[in-house]
Amino acid sequence: MKIQRENSQLQAKISHIMMTTGRIDNKNDYERKSLGMEKRQRELDRITRENQEILLRLNRCKSQYDVRNWHQDWLKKLTVMDAIARYPGGKRRHQQETAIKKSSDKGAAMDEATAQHHYSVDNEVESNTKMKKK
Repeated sequence: MKIQRENSQLQAKISHIMMTTGRIDNKNDYERKSLGMEKRQRELDRITRENQEILLRLNRCKSQYDVRNWHQDWLKKLTVMDAIARYPGGKRRHQQETAIKKSSDKGAAMDEATAQHHYSVDNEVESNTKMKKK
């Protein structure tokens, strides 16, 4: 009789487990911790503080370079480039505009800086060919 009762209780428990997900009695609420986590966090905080101090100092200091002077120097260089160029001034600008139009017709919009770069590369190639001819 006792065995019959224990078997029926066991069978009821097994059927309950099979119908449900079952009970988990081995939950572990332990949070994983790294042994060096606090030290790494302190180091990260120190680096962040130092970076913020550097940024603050950089924002406070005044620039040593004058944009106007840069622009004037660039204009002087352009006049020198026009003076020594194979196709002076108007021709060069006309070539740049033509290059921009051609590239925009192809669907790839080329800005003036890119056109200027292409022009400088072309000048280097031409100067190299002149050197070879001499």
